[in-house]
Amino acid sequence: MVEQAAYWAALLDSGDMTDEQYNEFEAWCALNPLHLRTLERMRDFDKRVTETDKFERDALRQVLKRRRNQSIGTILSIAFVAFAGWAAIQSNYVHDLFPDYQTKSGHIRTVVLNDGSEIMIGSDAALNVYMNGKKREIRLIRGQILAKVDSDQPLPFIIKTQHGSATALGTSFIVRREADHTQVAVIESRVRICPEKPAMPNGCTILAAGQQAGITSTKISSGMSIGTAGGIGANEWLEADDTEVVEIINQLNRYRKRPIRFNAASLRGIRVTGSFPLLNAGQTLDGMASTADIMVRYHEDGEITVTRRR
Repeated sequence: MVEQAAYWAALLDSGDMTDEQYNEFEAWCALNPLHLRTLERMRDFDKRVTETDKFERDALRQVLKRRRNQSIGTILSIAFVAFAGWAAIQSNYVHDLFPDYQTKSGHIRTVVLNDGSEIMIGSDAALNVYMNGKKREIRLIRGQILAKVDSDQPLPFIIKTQHGSATALGTSFIVRREADHTQVAVIESRVRICPEKPAMPNGCTILAAGQQAGITSTKISSGMSIGTAGGIGANEWLEADDTEVVEIINQLNRYRKRPIRFNAASLRGIRVTGSFPLLNAGQTLDGMASTADIMVRYHEDGEITVTRRR
């Protein structure tokens, strides 16, 4: 599908599309909604070409320079190679630009994989699934997922991010990718976590049920209970135990199209304990305001602001 989208992107940009080719293009788009979305991302990639270095821009320009003298197959090859070359430079995984599953802000989706495992995809998340008889692997591009693993399988179940990996040992667990680390929380059984490039030999750790830890590309944070870390539960509730209000608002904003406005510095040091629904910001904020030193204001235009109570 990516290769075909690269072909259509090159042909559309050339301006030389015949009526017959355009009809074929429309038929291709109608076959599957993913076709058009992939093409749109492919063309969005072209807009980013201006941000690449001269070598990469020159390589991509060859697609258009050669279009009049090359066969369809050659145009396809040039377009895809140029795209793949740029994407490989930008990411270790070309397919990160075209995730198998993704959710919008405020949306949650549950998917049953072909091995019988179930994953719940959190708000504003994206991932790729690799289930080919040789491995059971998920690459989490952004956001959070809850995995309920079918342990009656010969192959290990692994979730990877740029920071490292979490391998299920017959279990249910949560993986959340942040900008500078990946958080893993175990609900049932155990999970083996490993940094991408451990700073020392045997740098992996096994977490038991009720524990969680953070992974950077070189090390693992100390294990801790989910409660004390403000972990996210299976039904998208945040269990906070003496947790910073700022951290909870940041989590709420992951589920909102319009973020809650606040000054992190002024709220620093205000902490709360309790169970808070991440999909109901008003209920969570009002609950925190009833016990913590904060004030919540709901504006007529739909904006929400949180300030320290004076």
